[in-house]
Amino acid sequence: MDPLTPHWKQPSHATIQTVIPPSNPSDFTTKSLSKISVAPYGLFAKLDFPPCTKTDTPTYATVQTGEHEHLNLNSDLVYINHSCEPSLRLEHPLLHGASKQDGDLKATPRSRQPSAYPDKEPNSRGQIFDTSPASLAIFAGPKGLQPGDELTFFYPSTEWDMAQGFDCFCGTETCRGFISGAKKMSRAQLDGLWLNAHIRSLLARRSSPDTTAPPDATEAALRASLSQAQLACAAAQKALDLYQSQRSGHPGGNDTGRGMETGGGGVAMGEGEKAGEDGVRRGITSREMSGEMGGDTK
Repeated sequence: MDPLTPHWKQPSHATIQTVIPPSNPSDFTTKSLSKISVAPYGLFAKLDFPPCTKTDTPTYATVQTGEHEHLNLNSDLVYINHSCEPSLRLEHPLLHGASKQDGDLKATPRSRQPSAYPDKEPNSRGQIFDTSPASLAIFAGPKGLQPGDELTFFYPSTEWDMAQGFDCFCGTETCRGFISGAKKMSRAQLDGLWLNAHIRSLLARRSSPDTTAPPDATEAALRASLSQAQLACAAAQKALDLYQSQRSGHPGGNDTGRGMETGGGGVAMGEGEKAGEDGVRRGITSREMSGEMGGDTK
């Protein structure tokens, strides 16, 4: 893929950004430096429409703003590179204490920012690219900015599944290696890093059990077979009980549970049971067969 050819008037942000082109025009090594000082979490730049435009098709030059929304920056801000220890974050200022004054956005300092997982504290790294659709802006990270600082942000903080991955060459101790979006990164790789709301939502969905998946056809068939077998077993047991009751001369039903005892070491018998003429119990009863009295006689 060829390097991006700018179609906008350059420089687009001459008062705040210096763009340094590569020595070889075919290289993807263009970088940006800050021209201004910015306090920690202070506003660096707004993303206005125009020049920004929305698109449904992600490319290596777009920025993701929602689960299915992206935008073209159409300015020199596209030359803000990735770093695993970034100096900028793109974020929604109105969610973090910003207010509109004289038509401009002013951000209040924030000591805590949303991290990849709510039970983790964000680390001290990060420039802010918040892509919430209500209002887009780029903020300095917790270290602020000084003239000459390279402008970078953590690409997976906005990108879920990048159109074109790359090997990171930021050279930091925490470098994540190959970068292709948050979707392919583990929890350990994202812990402590500030992420936009749509990325946190997608990560939470990835971590939760999939309750919307269609039922397994084989499992459903086996469960249906088991249900039919249980019904057949119950019907067979009922037929056996009725047959044994008829053989003993006492139709089933109306079991009151009353018992009587025979003298001289005889055994207890309930209604529906029949003793021989010698007072000795004969055969197993239907109640014992069905488990109601199993094991209580000798």
